[in-house]
Amino acid sequence: MRALHEIKSGKKVKILDCNAPPGQRRRLMNLGLIPGEVIKVLRSAAFHGPILVELNGREIALGRGIASRILVEEI
Repeated sequence: MRALHEIKSGKKVKILDCNAPPGQRRRLMNLGLIPGEVIKVLRSAAFHGPILVELNGREIALGRGIASRILVEEI
C-alpha cells in the first residue's frame, strides 16, 4: 500500500482508502475517487506540482497534499 503521490506516471492503481478529513473525503467521493475504483496516473508534475489522474475517461488534477492521503495499490 502506497500513497498516490508516490506513483509514477503511466501506472494504473486501485484506490484502497483515503485518510482525509470529512470535507476533503466528501469532495473526493463527489469526484468518483472512492475505494475500489481503478485510476491511471497520467502525470506527476515535477517540483511538487499537481498529479493528473484519469477516472472513467475524465482527467482530474489533485494537489500533492490530498494525493498523499489517498492510499492505493498498483495493478
